[in-house]
Amino acid sequence: MILRPPRRCPLCVLRLAMVLMACVSIGLTWSVVQGFAWARMLVSYAGETSLLQAVEMTFNGEHPCELCQLARQAQSQPVLPSPVPEKEAVKFLATTQEAAPRLFRPPVLQWRPPVFVTTFRVFGHEPEKPPPRRGEA
Repeated sequence: MILRPPRRCPLCVLRLAMVLMACVSIGLTWSVVQGFAWARMLVSYAGETSLLQAVEMTFNGEHPCELCQLARQAQSQPVLPSPVPEKEAVKFLATTQEAAPRLFRPPVLQWRPPVFVTTFRVFGHEPEKPPPRRGEA
């Protein structure tokens, strides 16, 4: 029996990449860094004191580590500056009273008979004609 490694689903990989890009774009990376810092602090404090005191020291905010301070500084800073200064207002070129509304007509649709109606004689057959009758009236 030959064991093959499981194939990665290309769609699953793309979905995972899109989720990761969305997390990075909303700034979730610093929350991950903060969680990692809390886990590291909890392990280090639990080695020195009891678990209850380690949890209290980790989450009370009085004993931050270097990663906690870095994450707090990064989260407080804006990611990108505003593209438009807040002092400038958007000025419209024309107001609703000055601009005449433009009404667009929908395209005119012309009815065409379906293909099978126009080509019926091509697909159908005419009945056979009887032979001409001579002299009988």
